[in-house]
Amino acid sequence: MARNKSEAEPELIEKWGNSGHSQKLWKVGAEYIITSKVYSSLTVETQVFHANATGSITSYAPLFGSKEADVSHEIAIAAYYVYTRQAYLLRPL
Repeated sequence: MARNKSEAEPELIEKWGNSGHSQKLWKVGAEYIITSKVYSSLTVETQVFHANATGSITSYAPLFGSKEADVSHEIAIAAYYVYTRQAYLLRPL
């Protein structure tokens, strides 16, 4: 069975950051997604956002896969991918 762009697995495009913050830009099908991990003295958060091809966040509404916990970028994008694939497969015909 051939895959279409909506079924493409996440592809890492770019990563950047410093000691208190890191981001990764992913291409998932036709979408661009940012995973952002922020370290503070009290907590670690990993957030997932819509982005554009240049890596700018286009919506600050957190997507599925965002956690107020120390979750790796790869687990966050995998959660987003699995959730969106299930929603695609379960949509009404």
